[in-house]
Amino acid sequence: MRILLGRIFINDRSGRVASANKPLKGEPKRANGGISELGDRLRDGAKTSYGDGAFIVRSPRGIGRNAGFNLMNRNRDSHGYRGYSTLAQSRIDTEFPKKFMKLAEFCNNNPEKTVPDNLFSLLRKPELYLIAYDKLKSNPGNMTPGIRPQTLDGMSMQWIEETMKRISNQNFEFQPGRRVMIPKANGKMRPLTVAPPRDKIVQEVLRMILEIIFEPTFSNNSHGFRPTRSCHSALRQIRTQFGSASFYIEGDISKCFDSFDHHVLMKIIEDKIKDRRFTSLIWKALRAGYFEFHEVKTSITGTPQGSIISPLLANIYLNKFDQFMETKMKEYLKGKVARVNTEYKRLEYKQFKAHREGKNREALKYMKLKQLIPSRLKADPNFRRMYYVRYADDWIIAIRGPLSDVTTLLSEIKDFLMNNLKLELSSDKTKITKPTAEPALFLGTKISISNHVYSSKGKYSQHVRVPSQIRMLAPQSRIYDKLSAAGLMCKNSGMGTPRFL
Repeated sequence: MRILLGRIFINDRSGRVASANKPLKGEPKRANGGISELGDRLRDGAKTSYGDGAFIVRSPRGIGRNAGFNLMNRNRDSHGYRGYSTLAQSRIDTEFPKKFMKLAEFCNNNPEKTVPDNLFSLLRKPELYLIAYDKLKSNPGNMTPGIRPQTLDGMSMQWIEETMKRISNQNFEFQPGRRVMIPKANGKMRPLTVAPPRDKIVQEVLRMILEIIFEPTFSNNSHGFRPTRSCHSALRQIRTQFGSASFYIEGDISKCFDSFDHHVLMKIIEDKIKDRRFTSLIWKALRAGYFEFHEVKTSITGTPQGSIISPLLANIYLNKFDQFMETKMKEYLKGKVARVNTEYKRLEYKQFKAHREGKNREALKYMKLKQLIPSRLKADPNFRRMYYVRYADDWIIAIRGPLSDVTTLLSEIKDFLMNNLKLELSSDKTKITKPTAEPALFLGTKISISNHVYSSKGKYSQHVRVPSQIRMLAPQSRIYDKLSAAGLMCKNSGMGTPRFL
Protein backbone atom coordinates (compact mmCIF):
# COMPACT_ATOMS: atom_id res chain seq x y z
CA MET A 1 0.00 0.00 0.00
CA ARG A 2 1.22 3.48 -0.86
CA ILE A 3 0.03 6.98 -0.15
CA LEU A 4 0.80 10.02 -2.27
CA LEU A 5 1.59 13.16 -0.30
CA GLY A 6 1.91 15.96 -2.80
CA ARG A 7 5.55 15.68 -3.79
CA ILE A 8 6.51 12.37 -2.17
CA PHE A 9 5.71 8.68 -2.15
CA ILE A 10 5.90 6.64 1.04
CA ASN A 11 6.42 2.89 0.84
CA ASP A 12 5.17 1.21 4.02
CA ARG A 13 7.17 -1.96 3.38
CA SER A 14 10.59 -0.34 3.38
CA GLY A 15 9.86 3.03 4.96
CA ARG A 16 11.95 4.69 2.25
CA VAL A 17 10.95 7.79 0.36
CA ALA A 18 10.89 8.17 -3.41
CA SER A 19 10.11 11.07 -5.70
CA ALA A 20 7.14 11.04 -8.07
CA ASN A 21 9.42 11.11 -11.12
CA LYS A 22 11.74 8.38 -9.83
CA PRO A 23 9.85 5.71 -7.88
CA LEU A 24 11.49 3.11 -5.73
CA LYS A 25 12.58 -0.12 -7.35
CA GLY A 26 9.62 -2.39 -7.92
CA GLU A 27 7.05 0.42 -7.47
CA PRO A 28 4.84 1.60 -10.36
CA LYS A 29 5.33 5.07 -11.80
CA ARG A 30 1.75 6.13 -11.00
CA ALA A 31 -0.06 5.93 -7.68
CA ASN A 32 -3.33 4.55 -9.00
CA GLY A 33 -3.78 2.15 -6.09
CA GLY A 34 -3.16 4.64 -3.30
CA ILE A 35 -5.63 5.34 -0.51
CA SER A 36 -5.87 9.05 -1.12
CA GLU A 37 -4.23 11.60 -3.36
CA LEU A 38 -2.85 14.55 -1.40
CA GLY A 39 -1.42 16.96 -3.91
CA ASP A 40 0.26 16.82 -7.29
CA ARG A 41 3.33 14.88 -8.39
CA LEU A 42 6.72 16.40 -8.95
CA ARG A 43 6.84 18.45 -12.13
CA ASP A 44 8.83 17.21 -15.11
CA GLY A 45 12.50 17.93 -14.73
CA ALA A 46 12.56 18.16 -10.97
CA LYS A 47 15.73 16.86 -9.34
CA THR A 48 15.90 14.98 -6.07
CA SER A 49 18.52 13.98 -3.56
CA TYR A 50 18.43 12.28 -0.21
CA GLY A 51 19.70 13.47 3.13
CA ASP A 52 19.80 11.99 6.60
CA GLY A 53 16.18 11.52 7.60
CA ALA A 54 14.98 14.08 5.06
CA PHE A 55 13.75 14.37 1.51
CA ILE A 56 15.17 17.25 -0.52
CA VAL A 57 13.42 18.66 -3.56
CA ARG A 58 15.09 20.91 -6.11
CA SER A 59 13.25 22.39 -9.05
CA PRO A 60 14.96 23.81 -12.15
CA ARG A 61 11.93 25.72 -13.39
CA GLY A 62 10.53 29.15 -12.69
CA ILE A 63 7.57 30.46 -10.75
CA GLY A 64 5.56 28.01 -8.75
CA ARG A 65 7.98 25.13 -9.29
CA ASN A 66 10.25 25.65 -6.32
CA ALA A 67 9.77 23.83 -3.05
CA GLY A 68 10.98 26.92 -1.16
CA PHE A 69 8.61 29.75 -0.34
CA ASN A 70 10.71 32.91 -0.07
CA LEU A 71 9.14 34.22 -3.28
CA MET A 72 9.86 37.91 -3.01
CA ASN A 73 13.22 37.98 -4.83
CA ARG A 74 13.93 36.89 -8.40
CA ASN A 75 17.43 35.45 -8.27
CA ARG A 76 19.11 32.58 -10.03
CA ASP A 77 19.36 29.41 -8.00
CA SER A 78 22.38 27.12 -7.66
CA HIS A 79 21.55 25.49 -11.02
CA GLY A 80 21.56 28.80 -12.90
CA TYR A 81 17.80 28.94 -13.51
CA ARG A 82 15.90 32.12 -12.88
CA GLY A 83 13.03 31.70 -10.43
CA TYR A 84 11.01 33.48 -7.78
CA SER A 85 12.75 31.81 -4.87
CA THR A 86 16.14 32.22 -3.25
CA LEU A 87 15.47 29.03 -1.27
CA ALA A 88 16.28 26.27 -3.77
CA GLN A 89 15.39 23.34 -1.55
CA SER A 90 13.04 22.33 1.25
CA ARG A 91 13.65 19.62 3.81
CA ILE A 92 10.63 17.44 4.60
CA ASP A 93 10.69 15.26 7.68
CA THR A 94 10.06 11.62 6.77
CA GLU A 95 8.14 11.09 10.03
CA PHE A 96 5.36 13.35 8.75
CA PRO A 97 4.17 11.12 5.86
CA LYS A 98 4.50 8.06 8.09
CA LYS A 99 1.95 9.62 10.43
CA PHE A 100 -0.36 10.14 7.48
CA MET A 101 0.19 6.54 6.42
CA LYS A 102 -0.72 5.35 9.90
CA LEU A 103 -3.86 7.51 9.94
CA ALA A 104 -4.86 6.33 6.45
CA GLU A 105 -4.39 2.67 7.38
CA PHE A 106 -6.47 3.10 10.53
CA CYS A 107 -9.33 4.85 8.70
CA ASN A 108 -9.27 2.39 5.82
CA ASN A 109 -9.29 -0.68 8.08
CA ASN A 110 -11.74 0.75 10.63
CA PRO A 111 -14.29 2.85 8.72
CA GLU A 112 -16.84 2.65 11.55
CA LYS A 113 -14.50 3.70 14.38
CA THR A 114 -13.63 7.19 15.54
CA VAL A 115 -10.20 8.58 14.73
CA PRO A 116 -7.53 9.24 17.40
CA ASP A 117 -7.76 12.39 19.52
CA ASN A 118 -4.40 13.84 18.44
CA LEU A 119 -5.60 14.92 15.00
CA PHE A 120 -4.97 18.59 15.78
CA SER A 121 -1.22 17.95 15.86
CA LEU A 122 -1.23 17.45 12.07
CA LEU A 123 -2.19 21.11 11.66
CA ARG A 124 1.18 22.05 13.13
CA LYS A 125 3.08 20.33 10.31
CA PRO A 126 4.42 22.86 7.76
CA GLU A 127 4.72 20.10 5.15
CA LEU A 128 0.92 20.00 4.84
CA TYR A 129 0.80 23.70 3.98
CA LEU A 130 3.58 23.29 1.41
CA ILE A 131 1.62 20.48 -0.25
CA ALA A 132 -1.59 22.55 -0.17
CA TYR A 133 0.19 25.53 -1.73
CA ASP A 134 1.74 23.28 -4.37
CA LYS A 135 -1.73 22.09 -5.38
CA LEU A 136 -3.32 25.53 -5.48
CA LYS A 137 -0.64 27.71 -7.00
CA SER A 138 -1.06 26.48 -10.60
CA ASN A 139 -4.82 27.07 -10.73
CA PRO A 140 -5.53 30.51 -12.24
CA GLY A 141 -8.81 30.79 -10.32
CA ASN A 142 -6.97 30.61 -7.01
CA MET A 143 -5.17 33.84 -7.85
CA THR A 144 -8.51 35.69 -7.76
CA PRO A 145 -8.54 37.96 -4.69
CA GLY A 146 -11.31 37.90 -2.11
CA ILE A 147 -12.57 41.03 -0.36
CA ARG A 148 -8.94 42.15 -0.01
CA PRO A 149 -6.41 42.49 -2.87
CA GLN A 150 -4.24 39.70 -1.45
CA THR A 151 -3.34 36.64 -3.54
CA LEU A 152 -0.84 33.79 -3.29
CA ASP A 153 1.96 36.04 -4.52
CA GLY A 154 4.55 36.71 -1.87
CA MET A 155 3.96 33.49 0.01
CA SER A 156 6.70 32.64 2.48
CA MET A 157 7.55 30.21 5.24
CA GLN A 158 7.06 33.09 7.66
CA TRP A 159 3.34 33.25 6.77
CA ILE A 160 3.00 29.49 7.22
CA GLU A 161 4.66 29.62 10.62
CA GLU A 162 2.45 32.52 11.71
CA THR A 163 -0.66 30.69 10.50
CA MET A 164 0.31 27.51 12.35
CA LYS A 165 0.94 29.55 15.49
CA ARG A 166 -2.50 31.17 15.30
CA ILE A 167 -4.12 27.78 14.68
CA SER A 168 -2.24 26.29 17.63
CA ASN A 169 -3.44 29.13 19.87
CA GLN A 170 -6.95 28.73 18.37
CA ASN A 171 -6.88 32.38 17.31
CA PHE A 172 -7.12 31.73 13.58
CA GLU A 173 -10.22 33.09 11.86
CA PHE A 174 -11.33 32.63 8.26
CA GLN A 175 -12.01 35.87 6.40
CA PRO A 176 -15.42 36.41 4.77
CA GLY A 177 -15.59 35.55 1.10
CA ARG A 178 -16.58 37.79 -1.79
CA ARG A 179 -20.09 36.95 -3.03
CA VAL A 180 -20.73 37.01 -6.78
CA MET A 181 -23.74 35.79 -8.76
CA ILE A 182 -23.38 33.60 -11.84
CA PRO A 183 -26.21 32.63 -14.22
CA LYS A 184 -27.67 29.10 -14.25
CA ALA A 185 -29.00 27.17 -17.23
CA ASN A 186 -32.63 27.82 -16.22
CA GLY A 187 -32.13 31.58 -16.17
CA LYS A 188 -31.79 31.89 -12.40
CA MET A 189 -28.66 33.04 -10.57
CA ARG A 190 -26.31 30.94 -8.45
CA PRO A 191 -24.37 32.55 -5.56
CA LEU A 192 -20.64 31.89 -5.65
CA THR A 193 -18.35 32.75 -2.74
CA VAL A 194 -14.73 33.61 -3.56
CA ALA A 195 -12.64 32.93 -0.46
CA PRO A 196 -9.33 34.72 0.15
CA PRO A 197 -6.56 32.72 -1.60
CA ARG A 198 -4.52 32.24 1.57
CA ASP A 199 -7.55 30.96 3.46
CA LYS A 200 -7.85 28.39 0.68
CA ILE A 201 -4.52 26.91 1.77
CA VAL A 202 -5.90 26.22 5.25
CA GLN A 203 -9.11 24.86 3.70
CA GLU A 204 -7.07 22.54 1.50
CA VAL A 205 -5.19 21.27 4.55
CA LEU A 206 -8.50 20.50 6.24
CA ARG A 207 -9.83 18.89 3.08
CA MET A 208 -6.84 16.55 2.75
CA ILE A 209 -7.20 15.35 6.33
CA LEU A 210 -10.97 14.95 6.09
CA GLU A 211 -10.67 13.04 2.81
CA ILE A 212 -8.40 10.44 4.40
CA ILE A 213 -10.83 10.03 7.30
CA PHE A 214 -14.18 9.97 5.50
CA GLU A 215 -13.39 8.50 2.07
CA PRO A 216 -13.47 4.87 3.33
CA THR A 217 -16.93 5.51 4.81
CA PHE A 218 -18.52 6.75 1.58
CA SER A 219 -20.92 4.63 -0.45
CA ASN A 220 -19.96 3.03 -3.75
CA ASN A 221 -23.10 4.63 -5.19
CA SER A 222 -21.68 8.14 -4.68
CA HIS A 223 -19.55 9.50 -7.53
CA GLY A 224 -19.33 13.28 -7.10
CA PHE A 225 -16.11 15.02 -6.02
CA ARG A 226 -14.28 11.83 -5.13
CA PRO A 227 -10.86 10.51 -6.24
CA THR A 228 -10.97 8.03 -9.15
CA ARG A 229 -14.70 8.77 -9.62
CA SER A 230 -16.49 11.09 -12.01
CA CYS A 231 -19.61 11.53 -14.15
CA HIS A 232 -18.32 8.70 -16.35
CA SER A 233 -18.16 6.23 -13.46
CA ALA A 234 -21.73 7.19 -12.47
CA LEU A 235 -23.01 6.67 -16.03
CA ARG A 236 -21.10 3.39 -16.25
CA GLN A 237 -22.90 2.11 -13.15
CA ILE A 238 -26.24 3.17 -14.64
CA ARG A 239 -25.51 1.34 -17.88
CA THR A 240 -24.71 -1.91 -16.06
CA GLN A 241 -27.58 -1.85 -13.52
CA PHE A 242 -30.54 0.14 -14.84
CA GLY A 243 -31.40 -1.91 -17.94
CA SER A 244 -34.17 -4.03 -16.39
CA ALA A 245 -35.97 -1.27 -14.47
CA SER A 246 -39.69 -0.58 -14.72
CA PHE A 247 -39.51 3.00 -13.39
CA TYR A 248 -36.91 5.70 -12.76
CA ILE A 249 -37.00 8.38 -10.05
CA GLU A 250 -35.10 11.51 -11.02
CA GLY A 251 -34.20 13.33 -7.80
CA ASP A 252 -32.81 16.76 -7.06
CA ILE A 253 -32.44 18.50 -3.71
CA SER A 254 -33.65 22.08 -3.67
CA LYS A 255 -30.83 24.57 -2.97
CA CYS A 256 -28.75 21.73 -1.58
CA PHE A 257 -25.44 23.49 -0.87
CA ASP A 258 -27.27 26.50 0.61
CA SER A 259 -29.51 24.40 2.87
CA PHE A 260 -27.06 22.25 4.84
CA ASP A 261 -27.74 22.62 8.53
CA HIS A 262 -24.46 23.45 10.27
CA HIS A 263 -25.38 21.68 13.50
CA VAL A 264 -26.39 18.48 11.70
CA LEU A 265 -23.16 18.56 9.69
CA MET A 266 -21.01 19.12 12.76
CA LYS A 267 -22.81 16.29 14.56
CA ILE A 268 -21.90 13.92 11.71
CA ILE A 269 -18.27 15.08 11.76
CA GLU A 270 -17.94 14.98 15.55
CA ASP A 271 -19.31 11.45 15.68
CA LYS A 272 -16.24 10.44 13.67
CA ILE A 273 -13.64 12.94 14.97
CA LYS A 274 -13.37 13.45 18.73
CA ASP A 275 -10.68 16.13 18.62
CA ARG A 276 -12.73 19.28 19.26
CA ARG A 277 -9.81 21.60 18.50
CA PHE A 278 -9.77 20.23 14.95
CA THR A 279 -13.55 20.30 14.45
CA SER A 280 -13.76 23.86 15.78
CA LEU A 281 -11.68 24.97 12.79
CA ILE A 282 -14.25 23.39 10.45
CA TRP A 283 -16.99 25.25 12.34
CA LYS A 284 -15.12 28.52 11.76
CA ALA A 285 -14.88 27.78 8.04
CA LEU A 286 -18.64 27.23 7.90
CA ARG A 287 -19.41 30.44 9.81
CA ALA A 288 -16.95 32.67 7.94
CA GLY A 289 -19.76 34.33 5.99
CA TYR A 290 -19.48 36.52 2.92
CA PHE A 291 -19.25 40.18 1.90
CA GLU A 292 -22.12 41.51 -0.21
CA PHE A 293 -23.36 45.05 -0.86
CA HIS A 294 -20.70 46.51 1.48
CA GLU A 295 -21.95 44.37 4.35
CA VAL A 296 -20.57 41.22 6.01
CA LYS A 297 -23.23 38.52 6.39
CA THR A 298 -22.90 35.36 8.47
CA SER A 299 -23.87 32.06 6.90
CA ILE A 300 -26.49 30.40 9.11
CA THR A 301 -26.94 27.37 6.84
CA GLY A 302 -25.19 25.87 3.86
CA THR A 303 -21.62 25.59 2.67
CA PRO A 304 -20.27 28.33 0.38
CA GLN A 305 -20.30 27.28 -3.27
CA GLY A 306 -16.86 27.82 -4.71
CA SER A 307 -15.10 26.84 -1.49
CA ILE A 308 -12.42 24.14 -1.66
CA ILE A 309 -13.81 22.22 1.29
CA SER A 310 -17.51 22.49 0.36
CA PRO A 311 -17.73 19.47 -2.03
CA LEU A 312 -16.23 17.14 0.58
CA LEU A 313 -18.50 18.50 3.31
CA ALA A 314 -21.47 17.92 0.99
CA ASN A 315 -20.45 14.28 0.55
CA ILE A 316 -20.09 13.89 4.32
CA TYR A 317 -23.56 15.38 4.82
CA LEU A 318 -25.29 13.40 2.06
CA ASN A 319 -23.58 10.16 3.04
CA LYS A 320 -26.41 9.74 5.53
CA PHE A 321 -28.82 9.75 2.60
CA ASP A 322 -26.62 7.18 0.81
CA GLN A 323 -26.79 4.92 3.87
CA PHE A 324 -30.57 5.31 4.02
CA MET A 325 -30.88 4.32 0.36
CA GLU A 326 -28.60 1.29 0.82
CA THR A 327 -30.88 0.13 3.65
CA LYS A 328 -33.92 0.52 1.39
CA MET A 329 -32.18 -1.39 -1.40
CA LYS A 330 -31.58 -4.33 0.94
CA GLU A 331 -35.16 -4.25 2.19
CA TYR A 332 -36.55 -4.15 -1.33
CA LEU A 333 -34.37 -7.01 -2.59
CA LYS A 334 -36.61 -10.01 -3.23
CA GLY A 335 -36.08 -13.23 -5.19
CA LYS A 336 -33.05 -14.56 -7.05
CA VAL A 337 -34.41 -14.61 -10.61
CA ALA A 338 -37.66 -13.52 -12.22
CA ARG A 339 -40.24 -16.20 -12.93
CA VAL A 340 -40.33 -17.72 -16.42
CA ASN A 341 -43.09 -16.44 -18.70
CA THR A 342 -45.75 -19.20 -18.95
CA GLU A 343 -46.51 -18.38 -22.60
CA TYR A 344 -42.80 -18.57 -23.44
CA LYS A 345 -42.54 -21.90 -21.62
CA ARG A 346 -45.61 -23.24 -23.52
CA LEU A 347 -44.12 -22.33 -26.92
CA GLU A 348 -40.77 -23.79 -25.90
CA TYR A 349 -42.46 -27.11 -25.10
CA LYS A 350 -44.30 -27.12 -28.44
CA GLN A 351 -41.05 -26.43 -30.28
CA PHE A 352 -39.34 -29.29 -28.47
CA LYS A 353 -42.26 -31.63 -29.21
CA ALA A 354 -42.29 -30.71 -32.93
CA HIS A 355 -38.54 -31.34 -33.18
CA ARG A 356 -38.97 -34.72 -31.52
CA GLU A 357 -41.66 -35.70 -34.02
CA GLY A 358 -39.57 -34.49 -36.97
CA LYS A 359 -41.84 -31.51 -37.79
CA ASN A 360 -39.06 -29.02 -38.41
CA ARG A 361 -41.21 -26.38 -40.16
CA GLU A 362 -43.67 -26.36 -37.26
CA ALA A 363 -40.79 -26.15 -34.77
CA LEU A 364 -39.41 -23.17 -36.68
CA LYS A 365 -42.80 -21.46 -36.44
CA TYR A 366 -42.91 -21.90 -32.65
CA MET A 367 -39.35 -20.63 -32.32
CA LYS A 368 -40.22 -17.41 -34.20
CA LEU A 369 -43.30 -16.90 -32.02
CA LYS A 370 -41.18 -17.47 -28.91
CA GLN A 371 -38.74 -14.74 -29.98
CA LEU A 372 -41.53 -12.12 -29.96
CA ILE A 373 -42.16 -12.32 -26.20
CA PRO A 374 -39.83 -11.98 -23.17
CA SER A 375 -38.65 -15.19 -21.57
CA ARG A 376 -39.27 -13.93 -18.01
CA LEU A 377 -42.04 -11.88 -16.45
CA LYS A 378 -41.37 -8.18 -15.98
CA ALA A 379 -44.15 -7.91 -13.39
CA ASP A 380 -43.18 -10.80 -11.17
CA PRO A 381 -44.49 -10.05 -7.63
CA ASN A 382 -41.82 -12.32 -6.14
CA PHE A 383 -38.90 -10.53 -7.83
CA ARG A 384 -37.92 -6.95 -6.88
CA ARG A 385 -34.81 -4.87 -7.51
CA MET A 386 -33.74 -1.31 -6.66
CA TYR A 387 -30.61 0.59 -7.76
CA TYR A 388 -29.37 4.05 -6.78
CA VAL A 389 -26.69 6.45 -8.05
CA ARG A 390 -25.82 9.90 -6.70
CA TYR A 391 -23.60 12.65 -8.06
CA ALA A 392 -23.40 15.66 -5.71
CA ASP A 393 -27.04 16.75 -5.09
CA ASP A 394 -28.41 14.94 -8.17
CA TRP A 395 -29.50 11.32 -7.83
CA ILE A 396 -31.46 8.72 -9.76
CA ILE A 397 -33.16 5.50 -8.66
CA ALA A 398 -34.16 2.52 -10.81
CA ILE A 399 -36.90 0.19 -9.56
CA ARG A 400 -38.08 -3.08 -11.00
CA GLY A 401 -41.51 -3.34 -9.43
CA PRO A 402 -44.99 -1.80 -9.47
CA LEU A 403 -45.72 1.93 -9.53
CA SER A 404 -47.17 1.80 -6.02
CA ASP A 405 -43.75 0.86 -4.63
CA VAL A 406 -42.20 3.82 -6.45
CA THR A 407 -44.60 6.39 -5.02
CA THR A 408 -44.22 4.92 -1.52
CA LEU A 409 -40.41 5.11 -1.75
CA LEU A 410 -40.49 8.71 -2.97
CA SER A 411 -42.67 9.67 -0.01
CA GLU A 412 -40.24 7.97 2.40
CA ILE A 413 -37.30 9.80 0.82
CA LYS A 414 -39.03 13.17 1.28
CA ASP A 415 -39.71 12.40 4.94
CA PHE A 416 -36.14 11.25 5.60
CA LEU A 417 -34.55 14.30 4.00
CA MET A 418 -36.86 16.66 5.87
CA ASN A 419 -36.71 15.02 9.29
CA ASN A 420 -33.07 13.86 9.38
CA LEU A 421 -31.14 16.23 7.12
CA LYS A 422 -33.54 19.23 6.97
CA LEU A 423 -33.48 19.22 3.17
CA GLU A 424 -36.29 19.50 0.63
CA LEU A 425 -36.73 17.82 -2.73
CA SER A 426 -37.10 20.08 -5.73
CA SER A 427 -40.66 19.68 -6.98
CA ASP A 428 -39.67 20.85 -10.47
CA LYS A 429 -36.77 18.43 -10.98
CA THR A 430 -37.98 15.38 -9.04
CA LYS A 431 -40.26 13.13 -11.07
CA ILE A 432 -41.11 9.52 -11.90
CA THR A 433 -40.53 8.33 -15.46
CA LYS A 434 -41.16 5.11 -17.31
CA PRO A 435 -37.91 4.47 -19.22
CA THR A 436 -39.56 2.60 -22.10
CA ALA A 437 -41.84 5.59 -22.82
CA GLU A 438 -39.89 8.68 -21.67
CA PRO A 439 -36.16 9.26 -21.09
CA ALA A 440 -34.79 10.44 -17.76
CA LEU A 441 -32.21 13.25 -17.71
CA PHE A 442 -29.22 12.70 -15.44
CA LEU A 443 -25.78 14.36 -15.67
CA GLY A 444 -26.67 15.85 -19.03
CA THR A 445 -27.55 12.43 -20.49
CA LYS A 446 -30.92 11.13 -21.66
CA ILE A 447 -31.36 7.64 -20.20
CA SER A 448 -34.06 5.30 -21.49
CA ILE A 449 -34.72 1.65 -22.34
CA SER A 450 -35.09 0.77 -25.99
CA ASN A 451 -38.30 -0.89 -27.23
CA HIS A 452 -36.41 -2.45 -30.10
CA VAL A 453 -36.20 -6.25 -30.03
CA TYR A 454 -32.58 -7.38 -29.93
CA SER A 455 -31.46 -10.93 -30.62
CA SER A 456 -28.26 -12.93 -30.63
CA LYS A 457 -27.18 -16.19 -32.23
CA GLY A 458 -27.85 -19.24 -30.07
CA LYS A 459 -26.10 -22.57 -29.72
CA TYR A 460 -27.75 -24.03 -32.82
CA SER A 461 -27.44 -20.82 -34.91
CA GLN A 462 -30.97 -19.78 -34.01
CA HIS A 463 -31.90 -16.20 -33.07
CA VAL A 464 -32.34 -15.79 -29.31
CA ARG A 465 -34.08 -12.73 -27.87
CA VAL A 466 -31.95 -10.75 -25.42
CA PRO A 467 -33.12 -8.30 -22.70
CA SER A 468 -33.95 -4.72 -23.63
CA GLN A 469 -30.94 -2.47 -24.01
CA ILE A 470 -30.46 0.77 -22.09
CA ARG A 471 -29.91 3.83 -24.27
CA MET A 472 -27.82 6.85 -23.27
CA LEU A 473 -28.07 9.82 -25.63
CA ALA A 474 -26.94 13.43 -25.60
CA PRO A 475 -29.74 16.02 -25.26
CA GLN A 476 -29.36 17.65 -28.67
CA SER A 477 -31.88 20.44 -28.05
CA ARG A 478 -29.96 21.63 -24.98
CA ILE A 479 -26.68 21.52 -26.91
CA TYR A 480 -28.21 23.56 -29.77
CA ASP A 481 -29.53 26.13 -27.29
CA LYS A 482 -26.10 26.53 -25.67
CA LEU A 483 -24.37 26.86 -29.04
CA SER A 484 -26.96 29.42 -30.14
CA ALA A 485 -26.56 31.42 -26.93
CA ALA A 486 -22.79 31.43 -27.45
CA GLY A 487 -23.22 32.69 -31.01
CA LEU A 488 -21.77 29.56 -32.61
CA MET A 489 -24.97 28.37 -34.30
CA CYS A 490 -28.00 29.88 -35.95
CA LYS A 491 -31.00 28.48 -34.05
CA ASN A 492 -33.44 28.81 -36.94
CA SER A 493 -31.34 27.19 -39.66
CA GLY A 494 -29.27 24.87 -37.46
CA MET A 495 -26.13 25.92 -39.34
CA GLY A 496 -22.87 26.80 -37.66
CA THR A 497 -21.88 30.46 -37.43
CA PRO A 498 -18.19 31.26 -37.98
CA ARG A 499 -16.51 33.42 -35.39
CA PHE A 500 -13.63 35.57 -36.59
CA LEU A 501 -10.92 36.97 -34.37
